[in-house]
Amino acid sequence: MAFIENISMPGICCLAVIIPLLAMAALRTLMRSIGDQDDPDETDDGPPQSSDSYAAGPGPSEGTVQVALPNGDTVVIQDQELAERVTTTGRIDSEELMTILHDAGDHARTEGDYPLARSAFDQALTVARDRGSRLKTHESLRDLNASLQRVGELALAERDHERARAAFEESLTIGRDLASRLKTPESLRDLSMSLCMIGDLARSKGDQTGASTAFAESLGIDRNLASRLGTPESLRDLGGMLNRFGDLASAKADRTGARAAFAESLGIFRALASRRRTPESLRDLSVSLKKVGDLALSDGDHAGARAAFEECLGIDRDLKERLGTPESLRDLSVSLCMIGDLALAEGDRAGARATFEESLSLRRQVASRLGTANALREWAWVAQYCAGLRIQQLDFGLARSTLEQSRTAVDAISAISDIEMLNTAAAWWDRWREVHEALGDRPIVKEARTRAKALRDRIKAM
Repeated sequence: MAFIENISMPGICCLAVIIPLLAMAALRTLMRSIGDQDDPDETDDGPPQSSDSYAAGPGPSEGTVQVALPNGDTVVIQDQELAERVTTTGRIDSEELMTILHDAGDHARTEGDYPLARSAFDQALTVARDRGSRLKTHESLRDLNASLQRVGELALAERDHERARAAFEESLTIGRDLASRLKTPESLRDLSMSLCMIGDLARSKGDQTGASTAFAESLGIDRNLASRLGTPESLRDLGGMLNRFGDLASAKADRTGARAAFAESLGIFRALASRRRTPESLRDLSVSLKKVGDLALSDGDHAGARAAFEECLGIDRDLKERLGTPESLRDLSVSLCMIGDLALAEGDRAGARATFEESLSLRRQVASRLGTANALREWAWVAQYCAGLRIQQLDFGLARSTLEQSRTAVDAISAISDIEMLNTAAAWWDRWREVHEALGDRPIVKEARTRAKALRDRIKAM
């Protein structure tokens, strides 16, 4: 038995990749555009076929192509032009297939379909490993590196640290080898990206020293490339690494270092956004503004914080309306939380409550669409925070309702052996206890206290 789930992309030629997910041949469909990306000067014969290709034949329905991968998986591509070409040649170029899978996985991740993205990236990695082992060219190894980075980034987003570590360490080994041999800007950037991901993983596990070491090496490479090239890509890499350094400095209470890193990053991203005005460049600017504003708020500079937060809020509202992706919803939710924090610092509880409630609604939507551990944790955290504001207003009924709606999220994250997850769950149970203490429900108070203690005992044992 099989099923096909279409991801529609209006206005473009769609391509579907069917990937086995279960031993019993459950199937999913990936969609991507290929028809609108051709160079107008090219002929209609498609990309040239080389010996680096896989045998391909007609798929299960009209306009589809079926390809057997080296590991035994079957990929079915749905596209009429490609089907006609493969009917003639009987082959599909392996690099083309890998690109199809990468694009499909990138699209699925953007749309919040992590299982589908994981399937696509795993299939692309199979192709990349096959090409790398057979061809052993610099380009095929770079492609393998890119596949490993995609697999690792998704695993980190899903808090699968072991899978992320394995992918990032293999990527770093390839990156160091290529950079030492080639010393090209491309190979150095690949190495910097691998180091950045190693640092992100270390930071997510609380290893500040490991993160600092990886980030320092990456920053050195990024500064060199930005100075040599001055391209938007090289400047964006530098700005992103400066933000990471600022975060580390802030965690170490090095406010001077954090302020300098965030200010330099903001200057880079403001210049890029003014030149490009793309969603990516605007989001980068918004992220930097959040960091600058958050530091200003903690320094007691309310005017500076408000200027930064209101600017990033405007950007995030615009991107949410234009894109509607889970990422854009989450970004807006973060901006609203920061505006709420500022309102609380200024004694405006009504204003804070309104912004946190809007943020909570967005977090609930993101958790519903993604269902990932991080999305569930963030929903539970904002829910307990909003409940706390309701408790201060003596609105215990609404506080309880707010918490009840996020109970499924708390149950899910409580099963994950991760400090951040368990801390959030414990905070939720603390808030649940506060509500029922006010309502005089002693059995529930006792249960909540027991649950919170058990979670904190698990953290101590880790």
